[in-house]
Amino acid sequence: MHEAPSQLRIRSGRWTFSARRALAAFVLLLPVLLAGASLSVPRSYALTAFGDLSQFFLLATATIFFVRKAVSTRATHRAFWLLLALGFAAWSTNMFLWTYYEVLRNVPVPSIPIGDFLLFIKLVPMIAALALEPNHETPGRPPVLGLLDIASLLVYWTYIFLFWAMAYRFSGNDLGRYDRNSDIVGDFGNLFFLVILAVVAMRSRGSWRSFYLHFLGASMVYTVTATLLNNAIFSDRYYTGSIYDLPLTTALAWLCFTAITTPVDSRSSHIEASQQPQPAERSMRRPVLWVARLSMLATLSTPVIGLWLVMSGNSQDPVRHFRILLTLFIMLLVAILLLVKQDLLNFKLAGNLRDASRAYLDLKKFQHQLVQNEKLASLGKLVAQVAHEINKAMIVVHEDIAALGPPPADINRQKMITKIEESALRTNNLVESMLSFAQELPVNRSPVNVRPLVERAVSLARTERRHNVQVEIHQEAALPRVEGDANQLVQVFLHIIANAIDSMEESHAGSLRIALRARQESVEIEFCDTGPGLKDPRRVFEPFYTTKPIGKGVGLGLSTCYGIIRQHGGEIDCWNRREGGAVFKLVVPAAAAEAVDSVTQISCNYWRPRIASND
Repeated sequence: MHEAPSQLRIRSGRWTFSARRALAAFVLLLPVLLAGASLSVPRSYALTAFGDLSQFFLLATATIFFVRKAVSTRATHRAFWLLLALGFAAWSTNMFLWTYYEVLRNVPVPSIPIGDFLLFIKLVPMIAALALEPNHETPGRPPVLGLLDIASLLVYWTYIFLFWAMAYRFSGNDLGRYDRNSDIVGDFGNLFFLVILAVVAMRSRGSWRSFYLHFLGASMVYTVTATLLNNAIFSDRYYTGSIYDLPLTTALAWLCFTAITTPVDSRSSHIEASQQPQPAERSMRRPVLWVARLSMLATLSTPVIGLWLVMSGNSQDPVRHFRILLTLFIMLLVAILLLVKQDLLNFKLAGNLRDASRAYLDLKKFQHQLVQNEKLASLGKLVAQVAHEINKAMIVVHEDIAALGPPPADINRQKMITKIEESALRTNNLVESMLSFAQELPVNRSPVNVRPLVERAVSLARTERRHNVQVEIHQEAALPRVEGDANQLVQVFLHIIANAIDSMEESHAGSLRIALRARQESVEIEFCDTGPGLKDPRRVFEPFYTTKPIGKGVGLGLSTCYGIIRQHGGEIDCWNRREGGAVFKLVVPAAAAEAVDSVTQISCNYWRPRIASND
């Protein structure tokens, strides 16, 4: 059952509904209080402290609630909320620096590059969170690849800030140019974030669209406010707590209110989406990997910027020299991340190819089994009808023989009657084999132990009379019982054993190893001989396929074995060993019973003479 977030809920924990509602009301009250203070109170330390502490409180509260949502969810949901919390944590740190200087130290805030950098870099984890789109089902993608894409985007975002703003601070110490360029790249980043957020909101439905639209509205207010604040700072008209802080505090209160009131619970995912009809083209739409594509664009644009720097500008300009060195260094970092990502993709591709190869082989095997089952089903009906007709005729023959009375004195007639009886007996055996192939015989299933059945089959094969063929039984661990017909399973084991020993007749020596293993919820029986092997392993289970001389078999033995094992819900397969000989492997599902006592590596040696087989 897939899990995708469509309905938003969260476990309250210690936060009751009333407590969250009270906190949300207080958050919405802060902009009103700030508006009243800014309009009625002149510029003062108290107003500055109220403005800084209010904004820091809103950002810190939003960060805490995003972290709580991450703790309450898992998988893609958890990554989404953690990335949002990381972005708000960077934003809160920037606000803490303002509070530290203006409230704790009571001094004007200096030009702090780390604060400007945090304010700019906060967008990277937020964009990465939007790229996850937890409201959509997307095919599984290794998390490491996503982390590498985020790392590449983080490196490039840092490069943009250092290139356009910090270059004037490090190389020329031009604070005015640094402040202006820092504001420009900040505004550009905010606009870029708004575009992505709007696209994601339009692609969403239900509660997730409501969340994204709230986030979009608050972000738009913040973007416009940031531009107004920067202009007010340059014209020396801004102070903390002024009327310019009212829209900023409103935007932060809106974001905090959204973080508090937006419920999330990954366990109730898919509820809303499953209830809403979606067009076929929407459900089949390919996922958009935003972070991967942005990382690709960043990788491609870096050498282009480097080429532009080399071909333009004054060679003695320290800012240009700093930018060239910075570009080369960033290109190196991006190339390293790209190489690591490519290696991971190669490993994943190799794994997918192996899985595809296994799936293809399994499909071919299943197709072969399906064709075989169809052949057996159609042929079984015909064989059953023929067997019943033959059986009727043989009943008449037996009645006629019984009507003859005591054996006649005539030796020739006695020999003739004996031959008729032998032929009738052989015909009865053939009819029984045909009925068994057609699955017309009664089936009595019960939990049985496999090892005694194998030992019984070995004993029935009279292996003790054959001194040049050795049979060994190996049991590796405790075996569970199987649900099956003991007589039919013995018939299968006996037939495979007889065929194996018959195949070793020409070499006058050989060994048959029977291995019994427990495999999860099944029992595996493997017959491995040292004979000449199978001429065509793919055809051995086909009806009427035999390699024996005429009169020694009709080719229904292994087909019957195949039908019996498949009827038991198991599998049977065969192949040739590289070192010579054939292997037959049977897998029979285990019954709901405890395993029998284990007998580890027990060898039972028997010697058998040649036994006639029907295959």
